[in-house]
Amino acid sequence: MRQKTFIIFFLFSFTGLFGQKNDTLNKINYQGKKNGYWVQYLDSLAYPTDSSHSYFYGYDLYDNGEKVFSFSNRNRLWRKYNLVFEGHLPDKGKPEPIEGTFKWYLGKSQIVNEETYKNGRPFFMKSYIYTRSDSINSAFNEVLYFDKLYNNIPGTFLYEEYFNGKLSRKYWFRKGKKKWKSIRINE
Repeated sequence: MRQKTFIIFFLFSFTGLFGQKNDTLNKINYQGKKNGYWVQYLDSLAYPTDSSHSYFYGYDLYDNGEKVFSFSNRNRLWRKYNLVFEGHLPDKGKPEPIEGTFKWYLGKSQIVNEETYKNGRPFFMKSYIYTRSDSINSAFNEVLYFDKLYNNIPGTFLYEEYFNGKLSRKYWFRKGKKKWKSIRINE
């Protein structure tokens, strides 16, 4: 009888572990900290806003109160950039999962940032930095691949740095011994 009780307890525990993976939306841990995915409403520029002014929604990810990924307000400098959106813009106040590519330009041709989202989550991001001597070719790029996960762990991604078009360094963004950070890949 004791063995049967253990098997039933084990099955409930095992089922609970996998059921929680799909049931982490807007949850708080036992310490009252955000944990898992949280809905974030976004305006037409992918900036956080309230639901009545939103066009999209996406998912911020928290690990016991620590932000792993979040849609954040861009500073005032971003207002001078021109945005080109490739995708479907839903009606205001009727948000849909963020989907499409956002490209920010300085002027008409100098791309500064590119972000692609799929089904409410980031998929690909790339930043461009130019030198004063060459305003056409980007001297430095940061590229984030959210479809490449470290050991299939949610929230992790591959991060690469390019100097003058050549790959310089690669990192995994993942949880280290104490916190989430970029950990260099030595190849």
